[in-house]
Amino acid sequence: IFPAEKVSKAGIGFSGGSEEFHDARRADSYAYLPNEAIDAKLIDELRDHPLFLLPPERRRELMTQMLEGAGVSGRFVLSDYLRYGRLSHKNHLIFEALLANYQGDYLKVLRHVQVERFYVESRYREGLDTVEPQLSVDASERQLTADRSVAALPAALQTISLYEYGGELVNANRGVIEYSDLLKRPLEAYKYLISTVETGSVSMSSANLNLDVLFIGTTNEIHLAAFKEVPEFQSFKGRMELVRVPYLLSYVQEKEIYRDKLREAASSRHVAPHCAEVAALWSVLTRMRKPMADKYPKELGDLVSRVGPIEKAELYAKSVAPETFSTNEARDLVRNLEALWRESESYPNYEGRTGASPREIQVAIFNAASSEKYDYLSPLAILDELEELLKHVTVYEFLKQETLPGGYHDSKKFVQQARERLVELTDDEVKTSLGLVEETEYGRIFQRYVSHVTHWTRNEKVRNPTTGRMDDPDEKLMREVEAKLDLEDEPEDFRHDLIARIGAWHLDNPEQSPDYSRIFSDYFRRLKHAYFEDQRKVVSRGVHELLAYLSGHEDELDEEAKQRARESEKTLIERFGYIRESARDAVSLLVRARYVA
Repeated sequence: IFPAEKVSKAGIGFSGGSEEFHDARRADSYAYLPNEAIDAKLIDELRDHPLFLLPPERRRELMTQMLEGAGVSGRFVLSDYLRYGRLSHKNHLIFEALLANYQGDYLKVLRHVQVERFYVESRYREGLDTVEPQLSVDASERQLTADRSVAALPAALQTISLYEYGGELVNANRGVIEYSDLLKRPLEAYKYLISTVETGSVSMSSANLNLDVLFIGTTNEIHLAAFKEVPEFQSFKGRMELVRVPYLLSYVQEKEIYRDKLREAASSRHVAPHCAEVAALWSVLTRMRKPMADKYPKELGDLVSRVGPIEKAELYAKSVAPETFSTNEARDLVRNLEALWRESESYPNYEGRTGASPREIQVAIFNAASSEKYDYLSPLAILDELEELLKHVTVYEFLKQETLPGGYHDSKKFVQQARERLVELTDDEVKTSLGLVEETEYGRIFQRYVSHVTHWTRNEKVRNPTTGRMDDPDEKLMREVEAKLDLEDEPEDFRHDLIARIGAWHLDNPEQSPDYSRIFSDYFRRLKHAYFEDQRKVVSRGVHELLAYLSGHEDELDEEAKQRARESEKTLIERFGYIRESARDAVSLLVRARYVA
């Protein structure tokens, strides 16, 4: 900061001086002067750390004292950047010129310094910038002292050549720079990185720019394979760490990619429930790789060989084993989930390398939003677009893969499985909307079951809430619940395993009460399914009444049926996010798939 002559001559913070700009709280610094009191300002594009104004020896001594005072000495490691870093070339020239002008008075030099906070922000290229794969220089310079806007600089600085620096490397300094699709650039365009990433500096015609930046880059496997054949690859490999970033393998995470895109594609129109779900599930299924059973011990290999794509997707997303597995088999499979996840890491064609990309799914979403069949964005329209995508076998590499036993790489079948998932989700919501049973009822039944099983395993009696007497655990209750769970294990083994799982959960969450609906979500689902199977006729009647009401045929219903349908529609809209039209189409799909009269 270089103040106006009336400020600097009168002095600031010393005896006398202009009352207009004098502030006792801000004495000895020009940093807080208003703009009208400043003649010139020199910006530091590289954002040097303020500690660099201290000599390195004094700086290290000061920081050591500060760490000791904070009680973290020995645990907090000071970076070499802070310990040995120096002012940038331009700042060094200014500092030395002012120091000479003030005849070595260091404190007078510091009066000119204004420290500013900066925020890492990609939109404004501040501490975070992306280099696109175009042919351009990543840093630039412009002579500053030739600019008439800084003619007000003091004479001590007008005799030296100062440059203003720019470009992606400068914008990203003190942060992160990303080289997008790095290997799409000609090799000569990024050879400078060999020395820059090692020395932390880049050479300009007037100076060396010292950088404090994290370098990251992206490329695809095809370009990387070609780059490995280039002689210079070994030089680059010694200065970088290759990190594989496959497509997502969890459809729960994949859904998050599409949520904003759905809203963007639909604009002001309604987005029906489960659009993101069907798109994410299909895309993840196309990325599943058939497990290599021979890599595991025989018993585990037998389990792994029985896992199909949809079961594998559920394992990755929710750690839920297939329902066809016994309790012991499910436990063994989930325990070895990480081994299954990392199974193909050492192979060139690792899991997640091939499959539908989010870009392709986003195109399908935007096309579905333009569908003339629906006045809203429907998951059925997305499924139609995915089926259309399957016709372009020559365009998409993952569609050229041979279908393997177990259903892997069968993209057409995956569309059907995504449709079945949509039916399943709709079925659960419609059943809930019918109000045949309170959602809390499953929790109450299961909690009572767990209580009796707990006392059974301890060989203890249970207090009867009605009579107050101490009775044996209710064997009939336990058998009824176990029958609805359709167990493949012996009931006694299942009960012991159940208590062990609750105990393991308590060890991981000692301060929380167990939420059985989360710990045993698969068992809750079975209980719910068993109940509605017992009530299938009632459910079917309610679904058909609801479809008639939503389709404008309420005249065919008696008043009681109309009221039930109204309540169901209200639940679907208020609780599950439908509108009348999307609810009608969803229930129509459900009737065709599961409740044909």
